[in-house]
Amino acid sequence: MAEVAITGLSRRYPGGNAAALLGLDLALASGELLVIVGPSGCGKSTTLRLVAGLDEPDAGDIRIAGRSMLGVPPQDRDVAMVFQGYALYPHMRAREILEFPLRMRGVAKAARVATVARVAELLGLGRLLDRRPGELSGGERQRVAMGRAIVREPSLFLFDEPLANLDAALRSELRSELGALVRRLGTTAMYVTHDHVEAMTLGDRIAVLCAGRLEQLGTPRELYERPATTFVAGFLGAPPMNLVDVAALAVAGLPAAVRTLGVRPEHVRLGDAGDGEVALAGEVSAVEPLGAETHVTVDLGPSRVRLRVPGFDAPARGARVGLAVARDRLHAFDAEGRRVERVG
Repeated sequence: MAEVAITGLSRRYPGGNAAALLGLDLALASGELLVIVGPSGCGKSTTLRLVAGLDEPDAGDIRIAGRSMLGVPPQDRDVAMVFQGYALYPHMRAREILEFPLRMRGVAKAARVATVARVAELLGLGRLLDRRPGELSGGERQRVAMGRAIVREPSLFLFDEPLANLDAALRSELRSELGALVRRLGTTAMYVTHDHVEAMTLGDRIAVLCAGRLEQLGTPRELYERPATTFVAGFLGAPPMNLVDVAALAVAGLPAAVRTLGVRPEHVRLGDAGDGEVALAGEVSAVEPLGAETHVTVDLGPSRVRLRVPGFDAPARGARVGLAVARDRLHAFDAEGRRVERVG
């Protein structure tokens, strides 16, 4: 296990209109699983490539276990990377793929066989060891790719959207397995994804990036309950936080700096407002039944609000409805999208 310290990390690619990464500071504790999340082009994969040694920064430093990685080649960094595209040798059997990193290190045959057997059992690959990648499903190929990283027993795992190529059901299954596996191994890990569900369910902490900058770093609960910016508020959650112009809500006593109010869909209810609640009214424009709950969108004129109702018990499209929001569930943001303070 290794501590990781990233300070002032910046990277601008030749010909690029904007920097891919701007002054990133991150610190990982030994054994921590940090998820880096954000939209395409935010700098998350660039960060992983710089840590892995596949690219060099323009400024800043990366330290693994106290040692600077500047100028250190990838093979000497004691990191193992799992890619989105598996990158498996098509002519090799799964057993040979798992064994390959050990063979390259000169590990004795008996030790290689024992390690491969142990990792195969850990990943449920025992019956698949004699199959080639073309004979494996997407989930099985990704397990082999993870196994190839695990046999190296690195001090740091790097995962670059490893589940992105899988269908939704398999992605959900492997997400749970992957999180449990990394914690069982106790190895420090950095996990890159654009999927907020993966971020919320996998990470001990989450780093949200936007346009090469760190928007917020914290636990899943901290980011969900106290987003530092409107970007974080709108990125995490399904449906995401409702963000409404302050002029559309009759809320007294707000600081002059507040320009936007936010509220999670689960904190909006149908009905008349009571004490300590803010009243809204609008027309239902969309109803999305999902089984256990239904998502309802209500137009408020220039703004719209989404809420959740249980089961299929939702108003029809076109219905006029009243909504209530507790003041202490509102989030306030200034003109730059920065959190002002909790409202209540």
